[in-house]
Amino acid sequence: MKRVIVVILFFVLQHTVSAQKKINLKNIAVSSELGILNGKSQVNIQMLATAGIQKKKYAIGLGSGFDYYGYRSIPFFIEGKRFLGEGNRKIFLYLRSGVNISWVLSEQQRLLYTSTGKEYSTFRNGLYADAGIGYTLYNSKGRGIFVGLGFCKKNLSENYNDYLWNGSSSTLTNHDVKYNFNNIQLRIGYKF
Repeated sequence: MKRVIVVILFFVLQHTVSAQKKINLKNIAVSSELGILNGKSQVNIQMLATAGIQKKKYAIGLGSGFDYYGYRSIPFFIEGKRFLGEGNRKIFLYLRSGVNISWVLSEQQRLLYTSTGKEYSTFRNGLYADAGIGYTLYNSKGRGIFVGLGFCKKNLSENYNDYLWNGSSSTLTNHDVKYNFNNIQLRIGYKF
């Protein structure tokens, strides 16, 4: 999975360097946003930052941040936006897709006492996807606040060993649990 991320970053960097003459600084879009997430799990927050290129009605970029819904994780994604309408106040559609990197708190891991000592569960990365609609409140320079409403899906896997009693003795059993966290997001952000 790390190799895929490195290849994607290398491709984007190489493309950006080769297109240096075509990119106007006015087209560079950097934004940060704060989202409130709600689903089956408790209400929680997400903080994201994205950087990319915006040209007329389209924008594409890379982003990352912190997601505290369910288990703490770091989403790393490619984002695409399509703006509808003209002017500084317009509706946009967005789609994000990438990897959800686990960064689980130690108290969120399962603890098992074995004959060799304590053993904690391990988490593996999963997929991240996010789609929705938003509205811009930009100034004349194309900078300012935006709001959005969307649906997010992220997943992680947890692996741990556990002793099971079969009636006469204990048997060490391996468990692999997959978590799917679906939620509705309300977000506010600022485009620099």
